[in-house]
Amino acid sequence: MPGGRPLSLDVAVLLDQPACVALGVRKSGSSVFHSIVSALATENGWNAVDLPGTAFDAGWSTEDWIADPALRRLLWRGNAYVGFRAPPVGLFGDPVFREARKLLLVRDPHDALVSEWFSNRWSHALPAGGARLLAAERERALAQELEDYVVARAPQLDRTVAGYAVLLDDPNLLVQRYEEVILAKPAWIRSIAAHFGWTADDALVADVTGWADVVPAAEDPRSFIRRVRPGDGREKLSEAARRAVTRRLSGIWRELGYD
Repeated sequence: MPGGRPLSLDVAVLLDQPACVALGVRKSGSSVFHSIVSALATENGWNAVDLPGTAFDAGWSTEDWIADPALRRLLWRGNAYVGFRAPPVGLFGDPVFREARKLLLVRDPHDALVSEWFSNRWSHALPAGGARLLAAERERALAQELEDYVVARAPQLDRTVAGYAVLLDDPNLLVQRYEEVILAKPAWIRSIAAHFGWTADDALVADVTGWADVVPAAEDPRSFIRRVRPGDGREKLSEAARRAVTRRLSGIWRELGYD
């Protein structure tokens, strides 16, 4: 594959258990979501595999690998795959992926776009492997004011989420909305564990909640954990900007419960 250095991933081969796959969207609670899934997987004796994170650290852009059918060589039953912030379409036709238990976390697009502007402008670190990729995003965010940025970026976010549309009828898929789970961490942790067939007793839920439930008392525009609470789109965008964003979105959002 083009892009970066070769990847090295450790995968388990446990043919008596289907794979578990955590799917998300950038700036939609994906970091804490994937961290929770990884922790629950480990505590339940599962191998957690962060394919996107490994690829990013190796200097690959998402476009380098996301649709490549070669991804299927890395997909094995008995592993928990985390880190996806875009649809791994190269896996969609694989039998292991089709039978896998899947979770998809989504967020109000207006809130997600506002969060992306803040993150790309100030708080996203530039790791060695992915510095080139994120530097371009930072330049774009610094060059545009908030409303211009979110309107311009709406089609890209829409394409990402629309890529998941083919999975919405999958009986093994559970869709969760950021607004309904992000301030209810214990219940969210239990629901993730239940869907993936894992156990999460009170002690484990309390432990994970202890590090996952970080909600700043006041918004810090330059912090990675800037706000957490839903409502950015309503509070920071004018009605004209919100309508402009909405006009650039497809029907997938209504299917996900966002009008």
